[in-house]
Amino acid sequence: MPAPEPRIISEIRPGLFKIRLVRNGPWVAAAIQHDPACGWYALIDGVRQSEPTKEPEKAAEVERIWLFGRFIDQNEYRRLTRAERAIDPRAPVSLATAKPIF
Repeated sequence: MPAPEPRIISEIRPGLFKIRLVRNGPWVAAAIQHDPACGWYALIDGVRQSEPTKEPEKAAEVERIWLFGRFIDQNEYRRLTRAERAIDPRAPVSLATAKPIF
C-alpha cells in the first residue's frame, strides 16, 4: 500500500481511519464523510456520531478522527467494523490480564 499523502491539519478531508477510543484500547474503524447536499459527519464503528453540519470542525468526532486517526484502506475498515468483535472498544487492553485467544 502506498504511503498516504501528508496530512494538512487545517484541511479536513473525507476518508477511512482507525482510532482508539481509550488509551491502550483496541483499534476501531472510523470514517469522515462529506455529502455536498447535507454536510460533514463522522462514523465510529459504523455508527454516525451526529447530524451532518456544513463545517467539518463542528461535526462531532470529525476533528478527533482527523487529528488522531490513522489512515486505512477499505479492507482494514471492514475488518475493524465486524459486529462479532469480542473485545470492548471502550476498555483498555492489558496483555497481563487478557484471556488467551486459543
